Amino acid sequence: MNSTWLIYRCLLLAALCIGSFYTDIRHGKVYNIFLLTIFIAYFLPQCFTLLPWLEALPSYTYITNILLCFTTAIGLYVADIWAPGDSKMFIVVVLIFPHLLYASPYESIFKALQILIWSFSFGYLFLILDNFKKSTRHKEADPLNKKPFPKMLSEYLFLKTFSPIIKSFILNFFLSAATTTILTLYIPQFYDANKSLCILSNILVCIWLNKRKAPLRIAVFIISLLVFTIRFFSYHNIVFHVRMLLPVIIALISGMITRTVSQNNYTAINTSELKPGMILSYYTLNEIKKTKLIFKNMPEATTESRKSRLSTENIDALKQWGNKTQKPILIVNILPFAPFIALGTLFEMVLGIFSL
Repeated sequence: MNSTWLIYRCLLLAALCIGSFYTDIRHGKVYNIFLLTIFIAYFLPQCFTLLPWLEALPSYTYITNILLCFTTAIGLYVADIWAPGDSKMFIVVVLIFPHLLYASPYESIFKALQILIWSFSFGYLFLILDNFKKSTRHKEADPLNKKPFPKMLSEYLFLKTFSPIIKSFILNFFLSAATTTILTLYIPQFYDANKSLCILSNILVCIWLNKRKAPLRIAVFIISLLVFTIRFFSYHNIVFHVRMLLPVIIALISGMITRTVSQNNYTAINTSELKPGMILSYYTLNEIKKTKLIFKNMPEATTESRKSRLSTENIDALKQWGNKTQKPILIVNILPFAPFIALGTLFEMVLGIFSL
């Protein structure tokens, strides 16, 4: 790759990450005009030289990487995991990111997955530190009766949900072991080149299964156990690699973090402080129903997700309720994700530069 072109793309990525980081923290969004400007600055130079196109065309991984990037970005938006601006930012990042700087193997079909993994890792780390800070700082009475973060963590691990964890671990282990042995037996080269993608797929299947009804989980467990047993008695040399346990461990840890931090994911405010786009908590909605003071345009339900953002009309109704009851309300904290995408992108880029 031309060194000047490589440096130019790295500078564009740095500008994109810094700008998106700032606007999402300061204004709560990533502006389309900013993303479009960065993309045009990347695209226009290619109109004057064929070098970048010739570099990309021979590798099928370039196309699969882009297609999987679009699919993942749209899927995470549809699943309400991040905002549309985050999806567009991730797509622009992947379009600009030089393949030479990816740390994944050359044959990997989804090189940009590593950026996503770093981004979510930074996000989880922030959630843990932020919730630990909140649990040690706030000593006043809490309408949710939240417990300190360390205590919630210990209860999750050892007390209240010990039995479900064991059941989940057994199911997820045999599912992971069965799929891993099949992949390593029939398509070992694909597995070795796409370990991160295979592990992530296993994690998503584990999380999805844990939310399904018992008959389906039992059926999957029996099939996985049969595949694992046949493989074991056929070859007699099956090895319990760490890669079989990794999806299970990650799925359990992510569930643990999600459960514990979700209890500290609220802020109590007065109704006069409400702004459009905020999200009402289940707790407040139940309090409203208990008072039986219902006004026009009062929100009737909440999913505690971006789909339940408050409108101006909802806020007017809530202010009337607040004036009558003099009670604060709890809103769901919205975590801006663009900063974590920016950190994940910069981290992967720095690793790639040092590996050249």
